[in-house]
Amino acid sequence: MRRYSILVILYLIIYTNISAATNPQYSVIGTWEAKVPDGKTIVTFVFKENGSIDWIVTQKASASSKMRSHTAKAKYTIRPGINFINIDVYGFDVKGAQNMIFLGIIQFKDKDTILMEGRPGPKSSTTHRPKAFSKQFLEFKKK
Repeated sequence: MRRYSILVILYLIIYTNISAATNPQYSVIGTWEAKVPDGKTIVTFVFKENGSIDWIVTQKASASSKMRSHTAKAKYTIRPGINFINIDVYGFDVKGAQNMIFLGIIQFKDKDTILMEGRPGPKSSTTHRPKAFSKQFLEFKKK
């Protein structure tokens, strides 16, 4: 009986986490913006329904300089995971980044706020997705 109870509890925990990660009322489609803790950088993601993404990094080098933006276009895929949503960003149009991949995790705080963390690297077995959030995650707000 006790073993059955543990299995039921485990199933409910997994099911609840998967349901939260795949909640149909929450969608990444749209424009999301996060301020990097350095205070000089803003990261914007524009997720499109066709699986493409604009990755925009806006930086201010010094207090007296203008803001400068750099945009990379790429493709993305999203898959539900057990605790988080898995995101892969690949196919970058930036010279030197065509063979790179970004493996990340996303968690919705609510429909207009997501936490995201990931690791860029070469398309190989040496690039690994984070298993949990560290202090390096970014909080994105929907615009």
